[in-house]
Amino acid sequence: MNDSISTFLLDTGSDISLFKISKLNNTFPLDESFTYDLTGIGEGTIPTLGSVEAALTVNNQEVPHIFHIVEDNFPIPVDGIIGYDLIKRYSCKLDYNNFGPSWLIIPASSSNTRLKIKILDSPKPNALSLPARAEVVRKINLNASDIESECLVPNQEIANGIFVGNTIVTKSNAYVKIINTTDQNILLENFQIQTESLKNYHVVNTNLSDTPDRKNLILSKISQNCPLRARQKLIELCSQFTDVFAIESDKVTYNNFYKQKLRLKDESPVFIKNYRTPHNNKHEIDSQIKKMLEDDIIEPSVSEYNSPILLVPKKPLPGQPNKKRWRLVVDYRQVNKKLLSDKFPLPRIDDILDQLGRAKTFSCLDLISGFHQIELEKNSRDITSFSSPNGSYRFKRLPYGLKIAPNSFQRMMTLAFSGLGPDKAFVYMDDLIVIGCSDNHMLSNLKLIFEICRKTNLKLHPDKCTFFNSEVNFLGHKCTDKGILPDEAKFDKIKNYPRPTNAEEARRFVAFMNYYCYEHRRRK
Repeated sequence: MNDSISTFLLDTGSDISLFKISKLNNTFPLDESFTYDLTGIGEGTIPTLGSVEAALTVNNQEVPHIFHIVEDNFPIPVDGIIGYDLIKRYSCKLDYNNFGPSWLIIPASSSNTRLKIKILDSPKPNALSLPARAEVVRKINLNASDIESECLVPNQEIANGIFVGNTIVTKSNAYVKIINTTDQNILLENFQIQTESLKNYHVVNTNLSDTPDRKNLILSKISQNCPLRARQKLIELCSQFTDVFAIESDKVTYNNFYKQKLRLKDESPVFIKNYRTPHNNKHEIDSQIKKMLEDDIIEPSVSEYNSPILLVPKKPLPGQPNKKRWRLVVDYRQVNKKLLSDKFPLPRIDDILDQLGRAKTFSCLDLISGFHQIELEKNSRDITSFSSPNGSYRFKRLPYGLKIAPNSFQRMMTLAFSGLGPDKAFVYMDDLIVIGCSDNHMLSNLKLIFEICRKTNLKLHPDKCTFFNSEVNFLGHKCTDKGILPDEAKFDKIKNYPRPTNAEEARRFVAFMNYYCYEHRRRK
């Protein structure tokens, strides 16, 4: 092909790949003995002029293939067609997305690295390609300076027989539903879209799933984790915020302000065979995968990555010590070797404990499936792929097991609860402790936290939240209304600590002892 930039139609229904003769470089000889009679494009048949062995150049890498040559008046609005023959030859994959960029992926080979070719909605910039009698989702450009960052695209006819449906969009990412009611494929150019300000409308936040039964169940769980003296006031407060709590049957949602991107040291994929799964674990694995699909935490995957899965036990819920709980995790150890670290500092534990000493009452809040409340950027999802006997999947949310997950979660929590004074709450990873000097002070602080959770769409676990305690275990210490003390459970670990048998174990034991001895002396 010549050195100009070319645009191709991706057609999996076409048996051959072709391009127009004006794109042919004279250095490639045309084989006129190898021709095709093409059907299905226009009326009758259209003969090709011959074939040529040429190469597409993508990101300075060549993709050689046999292309057929047609006249420049061939009835397509682009330079050529990439057909099924090229897709099959290179085992290409289509990563299609209705609400974002789609890609044609050519896997790595002995001569080339992995290639991603962007699939456009239209062969021309700022134009819409609309198939006949079809409904499609297309991105439109809203560049006018008077258009707000968020607006309404109302029902309207933008051309004869072309209609747009009501859609609330952001200016930078405006996807709308368009219907072509005509019998013709249309390339729509120079059209105008009318928008309206959302200020003209009342925005109502509703939670249709918050039924009386669900609300009563949440309040019942909360009341069990609160002393009698404050129970009534707490229930009155929480009855206004049941939407910030989630129970096991609820669909796990994600925050509305922060996404995580995964960055790799190189692009070569990680593929590890699955571990052998005990037969008695298969039902639990299938059940958890089904639940994650329903909750939109994972999605089916076509990826060159694969990491093995396994089940690990979870702590039982309060009041249910004999009920086994499992967490499905993916062994990302090989992926972690390729991941670039996400450096975000954790708060200093001693600074937090110093400021907790003045509090008289404590409430400990816990997010439900905390990591899964962070959305993964679309381009990062293939890296998290895993498989079971029933299929391959990838995470749409931040999974457990990635080395960057704790720092990412701390960043998200810090952003969500930034600005909270030391008289209100402290955040360390998924530990959120709310403090108060009195019951009324605690209620006021809890209301503030609930409002932040509602604003950021973070969900709390009612079974694991405790309220109005005079003492709690937090960050390995016992926080009481009389001050900060070492956690008694740690004393038991020290008493029962196994005798070190080598230098590394001895070093670990000394560090463990030094930390608690220092903390105890510092707080005397």
